[in-house]
Amino acid sequence: MKKNSRYRKRSRPIRNLKYPINLFCEGLQEEKYFCKIRDLINSQPNRDYDIELNVFNVGGGDASAVIEKAKQITIGSQNATVVFDHDLKPNIFNNAIDEAKGLKFSIGYSILNFDLWILLHKENPLNFSLGPKTKNSAYVSKIRKLYGLSKQDDIKSENIIKKIIAQIGFDQVNNAIICTKRIHNFNSKNHGSRVQKTPKNNVYYINPDLTIDQCIEKIIKDTKKDV
Repeated sequence: MKKNSRYRKRSRPIRNLKYPINLFCEGLQEEKYFCKIRDLINSQPNRDYDIELNVFNVGGGDASAVIEKAKQITIGSQNATVVFDHDLKPNIFNNAIDEAKGLKFSIGYSILNFDLWILLHKENPLNFSLGPKTKNSAYVSKIRKLYGLSKQDDIKSENIIKKIIAQIGFDQVNNAIICTKRIHNFNSKNHGSRVQKTPKNNVYYINPDLTIDQCIEKIIKDTKKDV
């Protein structure tokens, strides 16, 4: 006697919900990094969401270009994640902070620049200098050393960015977050001498300072329902 096909159970693949990120950033370094974060999270078997990443790279523009592109593209209730650098341009940076906060964008900034965040993935959390830097190239030589690059390698070129990103896994991301929390603690303890204010009284600190860790932690948390 044949079994009625109506009573057969069909196994269907479980599809994860989508977690959309509309990322607006200055350059290829940030774009490739967030693509790596997407791939790391999407490869986890216990995730509840798949990251759906939409990248809008302004191609080397400054913080103002990132905010302007986000304003042009972001529609309705869609949230924007804006990632930009200080780059020793305080007026542009201040206006970008004020405008992004006013528009309720998720902000990942770095002072001096994104190189600092990349560096912290391989840095010893208990053994790195917190002193201020005065050149945008301040972290280049150390990045070359920590990532096994040659002295001639351009860390902003696509091939070298790929070499760097290939060395980053969740352990390295966690290391960067630990280092950044040390920076936050340092800034908090030295609030009076380090604090900066924008025209709209938003607060940040002189370098080193960054909030990229907060963006990454939020993404990791939000892709797990039980966290």
